[in-house]
Amino acid sequence: MDKTLCIARNTVREALRDKVMYSLVLFACLVLAFNRILTPLALGEGSKITRDVGLSAISLLGLFIVVLSGTALVHREIDKKTIAIILSKPVSRSQFIGGRFLGLWATIALICLGMAGLLQGVLLVTERAIDLRVLSASLLIVFELMVITSLAVLFSAAVSPILGGMLTFGAYVAGSFSGDLLRLTQITESDPLRAATHVFYYVLPNLEMFNLRAAAVHGLPMEPLRFAIAALYAMVYSTAVLLLAMAVFRRRELS
Repeated sequence: MDKTLCIARNTVREALRDKVMYSLVLFACLVLAFNRILTPLALGEGSKITRDVGLSAISLLGLFIVVLSGTALVHREIDKKTIAIILSKPVSRSQFIGGRFLGLWATIALICLGMAGLLQGVLLVTERAIDLRVLSASLLIVFELMVITSLAVLFSAAVSPILGGMLTFGAYVAGSFSGDLLRLTQITESDPLRAATHVFYYVLPNLEMFNLRAAAVHGLPMEPLRFAIAALYAMVYSTAVLLLAMAVFRRRELS
């Protein structure tokens, strides 16, 4: 476990030195600032627009970081020939994969929660109150990105960064519409299509359960049980994907 955490710490340091990361964070901050400029034109819906744009910016920021950084985590080490040096030490391939995942997700969580704090600061200045719904929605975005990060690490261990990025983004899009897949199984009359749809529904991540943005924007009540189930689902799904990633990486030729 200590070796995994050591790799995780190195991953965080590497990620925080990445100039692309800072560019994305700056862009997200500019989106929030630009949003406040447009708020007076929103005809009384400014607070809703601020929440909607802010939470969407946090989610997209995390997704871009995962796609740009996560899918190259393993390939970069292989390309630079540093993977042989790392594995020549008493570090297993499973510890390497686990450390990379923890480090990248910790970096994403840190940045996204910082953005959530900035959004909350904007709301605090404009509305003189802390919105717990926004904080809850932001935390679920972090758990959602845990799932996407685990998939990015899996693809990074199996395929090239470009293909891995495409697969990660595709999984995000498909997982965001998992409810539509379930509805398709209920209306289709084709047994093969129904069976295939069921498989895709259970294999792909169900990202809809992490989406509390509508509740945060419109001030709807949030059920604590749903939050707990979503967090548990993220941990279980990510663990299963990471175990698969470790198995794939153990069989991969590194030469």
